[in-house]
Amino acid sequence: MIFVLLDINSALNSEAAAWIGAMIAVVLFGSNYVVTKQFPLGDGFSFQWFMGLGILLTGYACLFCSGDAIWVLDGMIGGALWAAGNSVVPVCINWTGLGISFLLWSITSLLVGWCVGKFGLFGVIPSTVATPWLNDLGPVFGILAMFVYVFIKPTLEEKPEEAKAILEDDYQHHHSINEGDENLLPPKKKFTLNANIKRIVGAAMALTVGLLYGVCLVPFQVWYQSQTGDFNALMFVISHYSGIFLMSSFVFVMYSIIKKNRPVIHNNSILPAMVSGVMWGVAQAGWMVSNGTLGMVIGYPIVVVGPMIINTLWAVLLYREIKGKKNLTLLAIALGLNIISVLCTALSYFSN
Repeated sequence: MIFVLLDINSALNSEAAAWIGAMIAVVLFGSNYVVTKQFPLGDGFSFQWFMGLGILLTGYACLFCSGDAIWVLDGMIGGALWAAGNSVVPVCINWTGLGISFLLWSITSLLVGWCVGKFGLFGVIPSTVATPWLNDLGPVFGILAMFVYVFIKPTLEEKPEEAKAILEDDYQHHHSINEGDENLLPPKKKFTLNANIKRIVGAAMALTVGLLYGVCLVPFQVWYQSQTGDFNALMFVISHYSGIFLMSSFVFVMYSIIKKNRPVIHNNSILPAMVSGVMWGVAQAGWMVSNGTLGMVIGYPIVVVGPMIINTLWAVLLYREIKGKKNLTLLAIALGLNIISVLCTALSYFSN
């Protein structure tokens, strides 16, 4: 058994495993929402809980694969930070719009994660690369690609199931819940924020989401760099994923209370949400293996920028969401910048 664990540790801590982990993370992070595409997701709060459940199940699978069980409180905190950011993403999109929200949290996450590894923030030991100037260019091209993506206008079709579910929920909300009472309730005055205030608050929340995404792996990196002897990145996964599930559960409970025990749950979306969580969990585990060996200045930018390429390919080849000469031209530019970003970051790891 000891020899098996030693083999697992040496294999997972190798450079080959790190690059494979990065590739797995790029593909699955770019694909995990594809399985939910044809299903109604409601307001997102129920979806994030079932996704968190899928992530936790993946964490237990990683625990068995790691060969040893450890619990790190800081790991749970890191997972909770990610889940807290993920829970407010629907609000950011509703108040600020998908394009601006995506741009703000993606740029913030990329810069924060890269700077943590580059300058050794929050207790992380600074990473060194063979070609620093090439590594510096990687995030620059990634950010340029994000700006281009904002100007691409996808062609989206409204889901009949989603529209029907919204109408049904709206109908139930405006009718009495007392059995046999079919009269409409009198309209209630609701407090609403000014549209400009919503945009400002939504933008601030998107920046906060990016910050939380950027620092959520700091506890893992600090733990990994402090280890000696026999260890591997998968040992840490269960702590991180437990934090995600606990925070997702807290958010869902608070949401259910606010909704007066009437959360929006679409039964046919439960399994896709869990599958999405499993895919995300495998991707995050691969990312940890990559970051541990390659450092955050290499693994982090690649896995933030790379999934955009995969996601775009799904949108174009499978769903035909991006059409028109202008959109396809912008897409080609964005993909080119993405590829340059990944290549700059990856090549900076190797000496000339």
